[in-house]
Amino acid sequence: HAKSLSKYSIFRTNQIRGSDVAVQAKRILGKKLVTRCGFMLSLNWLERDGGQETAAVLLAKHWENKAFTAADQVVVTTPPMKKYVAEQYGVTNSKISVIPNYVLTDIFKPNRRQIRNKKRICFIGRLEVVKDPILFLESIKGLDLEVDIIGDGQLRSEVEKKATQYGLPVRFLNTIANNELPNYLNSAAAVVFTSKYEGHRKAILESMSCGLPVIGVNVRGIQDTIQHKTTGYLCDRSPEGIRDAVSTVLKDDHLRNQLSRNSREFIVQNFDIDKIVELELELLHSLSINN
Repeated sequence: HAKSLSKYSIFRTNQIRGSDVAVQAKRILGKKLVTRCGFMLSLNWLERDGGQETAAVLLAKHWENKAFTAADQVVVTTPPMKKYVAEQYGVTNSKISVIPNYVLTDIFKPNRRQIRNKKRICFIGRLEVVKDPILFLESIKGLDLEVDIIGDGQLRSEVEKKATQYGLPVRFLNTIANNELPNYLNSAAAVVFTSKYEGHRKAILESMSCGLPVIGVNVRGIQDTIQHKTTGYLCDRSPEGIRDAVSTVLKDDHLRNQLSRNSREFIVQNFDIDKIVELELELLHSLSINN
């Protein structure tokens, strides 16, 4: 594809896996490179592998080092990621930009005509170990709730068995089209995220954009997005911590209304797609005029 690639002045990656192609294209064709990633692959794999620097973690660090050091500009989605890239790979702060994930705030918005069910909560995510849907069910068993689980994955059958065992009225909604998701978010009182770790999770941002109170465990990625009791509610990643958080948020109308207003305003001000596009264009323009 060298002939086609030579027409362009800037290459841009989306995640670290696959970035080696862009690094080689930059070197061979002499173009500018923007290395962008929405989550830090090495940290995710490090946590996945129990804190051990396995071969996979070392490989991720190798990819990251090549991609970040070769880049004319690095783009990450959160300030903690910027700090990590600077400290781990020696990239100067001036070469690292924080450009968050965007939200379609005209689609993900509160629906004032839709009544929220004060007993309904949502779980959104792949039914995989990292999202920990089993912990979610363990945390809410015995509570008088209606539950929507949005997503699918390898743990589906186990999650169904646990829901039956705990006597929880769960609707399994599989994967829902993005434009239909606001209907479900606007019918619930809260959404709960129990992941072991996250990047810059769009499902959290989209829930907040709908004014849906977000309850999240206090782990990397979630704690970077939610301000406790202001734009969301953080809790310990334990059945007791999550259960207390769910009970507190559902019982307190004032708190839920406050989180709803604040989270919607926070998303509109910081993550609306028009604002993010402006940041991207400014970055590309600055690189092109210095070409």
